[in-house]
Amino acid sequence: MQPYTPKTSPSNLRGLPNPFIAHRTPGKARIALTNPSGDRIGELRINGSGADIVLEDLAANLERDDRFRYRMTAGDEELLTAAPLDRSLERLLIHVSTNTYEARVSPLRNVATVLSSGNEAAQVSGGLLGLKYRIHFSDTDSHGPLVATMAFLHLLVARSRAFRATPVHVSPGGL
Repeated sequence: MQPYTPKTSPSNLRGLPNPFIAHRTPGKARIALTNPSGDRIGELRINGSGADIVLEDLAANLERDDRFRYRMTAGDEELLTAAPLDRSLERLLIHVSTNTYEARVSPLRNVATVLSSGNEAAQVSGGLLGLKYRIHFSDTDSHGPLVATMAFLHLLVARSRAFRATPVHVSPGGL
């Protein structure tokens, strides 16, 4: 599969298919993004501390620190910042320009919902195995594709932490 190259960089995502689909292959760092009919519109390349995002006309980089704070940039332009709310991976505050969004993530149900002033701005839902995700955003919110992509990436992080194997400690003499 050839890497996706953006048409230009960064900006207008208004023509983005809604919803778009993310196809994840286990063990691979690349996630293909397609429109509902399967035409490729971009990709995400996951790395240890974030991701490279190519989506239609947008080429961006997402960085994550050890406290799960995020910063998305395109060139020298900061597109968004995000941080967990109340030290929980299930709630994330996303700041884009002067707008604030709250993402509610459920790693076990494999869904994320992004709210802005109580209204739904985006929703991400995945199957049981987490191989295919439907990413939907509000047509009336110009930041919808950005916050939807952010919620999707955070959902992947939250799921990987939720399903991480926990060591079992056995005391001498049995369970």
